[in-house]
Amino acid sequence: MNVLDVLKTTLLDLARAVGDDIPLIVGGGFGLFLRQEQLRQSGERTLLEQLPEPRATNDIDLFIRMEVLVRIETVQALQQQIEQLEFEPVKGAEYFQWIRNDAEGKQVRIDFLCGPLGEFSERLYTKNLPRVRPKAPQRHS
Repeated sequence: MNVLDVLKTTLLDLARAVGDDIPLIVGGGFGLFLRQEQLRQSGERTLLEQLPEPRATNDIDLFIRMEVLVRIETVQALQQQIEQLEFEPVKGAEYFQWIRNDAEGKQVRIDFLCGPLGEFSERLYTKNLPRVRPKAPQRHS
């Protein structure tokens, strides 16, 4: 199984796990690959006579909507789903990157990304934009 097949399987597993609760928006090289594949299958006309070959990628860049990212319980549920797929958080990036080696030793990563923070900026602990994580709830003593 090549790495693009592994990425497709991983994305399908994750989409099945989160259901309709959390919309998954795929970007990056894998997102472009999926769009090119869709265009080839549909025969839809584009401005290009021939689509470029997809570039190599080993990650799934997921753009997570800000409405999801500001709710720590939703982010934690999504993280649990990813970890149930046998992904491990990347040390130092535990809130937005996970990694897994498949049976053939191919490494696959999942990265959370976000769009503009806008009105949500005060409700997030940001780090290395466009990667973010929610603020932990305040504990009252």
